[in-house]
Amino acid sequence: MEKYRKFADQGTGIQPFITPKPTINYFGIPLLLVRLPLLLVFGALIAVVDLLCVIPGVVTLLFKPILGLLLFVLGYYKFEVKVWPLTAAGSEGIQLDRKTILLTNLSSYLDILVLGYLHAPRFLFATEKGAVSLSTLQALKYVGSSFGDQMRYFESAEPLEKVLQKVNRNCVLFFEGTTTTGQGVLDPPTGLLTSGIAKEYTFRLQTLSHQRKSDAFTSCYPFRSHFLSFLTTPSSTVRICTVTPKLTPQYSSVPDPPLLMRSLLSKLSEASGIRLMSSNRESKAGFTEFWGATQGVEYLKQNK
Repeated sequence: MEKYRKFADQGTGIQPFITPKPTINYFGIPLLLVRLPLLLVFGALIAVVDLLCVIPGVVTLLFKPILGLLLFVLGYYKFEVKVWPLTAAGSEGIQLDRKTILLTNLSSYLDILVLGYLHAPRFLFATEKGAVSLSTLQALKYVGSSFGDQMRYFESAEPLEKVLQKVNRNCVLFFEGTTTTGQGVLDPPTGLLTSGIAKEYTFRLQTLSHQRKSDAFTSCYPFRSHFLSFLTTPSSTVRICTVTPKLTPQYSSVPDPPLLMRSLLSKLSEASGIRLMSSNRESKAGFTEFWGATQGVEYLKQNK
């Protein structure tokens, strides 16, 4: 993988886009046969309930229990929850409302299910033009798409402030705008936060990481390979790191939007141990093009 080092982040030396090659656990084929039809059923239920989330009470009664049961079926019986700092009391969970934005990283399609279970949100993906708002199933499809297909979603992007005005439920903002290995945090688009947003909304910070490194999906290998690997794995663990609200920077203490964004990311990095990088979504575009012309081509030839 030495030829891909030129796409490593210059400041940290981290290569945030190459994931381990997925492997299929053939002893887990019976699990696949059980999980696949259940996954289709749950997918249909999520699509229906996602539309009904505008009705008060639907999130509590249906959406979160359905996603919780789906995660259990898929082998995610355990969440390792860390509140930062460890001395914080009474801050085990994050309560979101329509005036709160949860900032988080994105490394896997599983993040969508976990965050959907925890917060029942609308998922916002940052772009140079602002953001695009996706439902749970749309977000899953986005994360499982190739980088080129992901770019097509951004054709409907609007300024973040305008997107937030249209959303009528909790918001999770993936400020990186794309997936990484989870080893580092990509630089968000310039000007993502405006004074209007910073003044009107409260910010919360949370990161997710995975026990299995191959659960990260960055489009290096086809989604079907990750999907089969995931469905044949008996169980795995999601690690959740939450920054206590009292230590989360807000506009009242940092009244400058670009500086506030840097302060939020610095706090997120400090809490989770995930390093900040100067690489961004455009860096991934260059890597993806080079990967597809070299290693990716060879892999696809071997797995037709």
